[in-house]
Amino acid sequence: MNDSDSGARSRVWVVGVSGSGKSTFGRLLAGRLGVEHVELDALFWLPDWKMRSDEDFAAVVAEALDSSSWVVDGQYPTAVERFMPVVDCVVWLDPPVWLSYPRLARRTLSRLFRRTRFCGENYESVSSVFGRKSMLWLAARYHQDQRRKIRALIDLHRGPETVLIHHRHGELAALVEDTVERLAARETSG
Repeated sequence: MNDSDSGARSRVWVVGVSGSGKSTFGRLLAGRLGVEHVELDALFWLPDWKMRSDEDFAAVVAEALDSSSWVVDGQYPTAVERFMPVVDCVVWLDPPVWLSYPRLARRTLSRLFRRTRFCGENYESVSSVFGRKSMLWLAARYHQDQRRKIRALIDLHRGPETVLIHHRHGELAALVEDTVERLAARETSG
């Protein structure tokens, strides 16, 4: 891993509902900080949509985050409980459903038609996009439930020194700069 040149430690957890922009923001922020970006979805899912066991997943996450600085996105409770004690900043991307759902639909359909690999070595299929367990159906049905679970996960694990940035909508580039500034201010005051 290539920790930032400044020597400052930055451990950032990016969380949000499906279609909120977690991975996009995580990549942008990690690039700006010069640190590793870790997508929990890519670590959790094995080929053919097989799930890792909790023990295996925890070990893979620990290895991926074995550095003084990183940006991780996703909210698998098994992983969060292990890395949250060392997180410096939580960025909660929390757009309204009218913004996140069209993003999710465009992204999902694009992956289907372009045969884009994601979540490790997996691909969208007609049944994964349009079936009863599709991400599109689940996101529409459980948006508010996901938000409540995210809030509870943050409240359960967030330490008193952890910076929380709750972002409803707006430019991600501006949010990247705001996050970098808050991390720098935290580093100089702590």
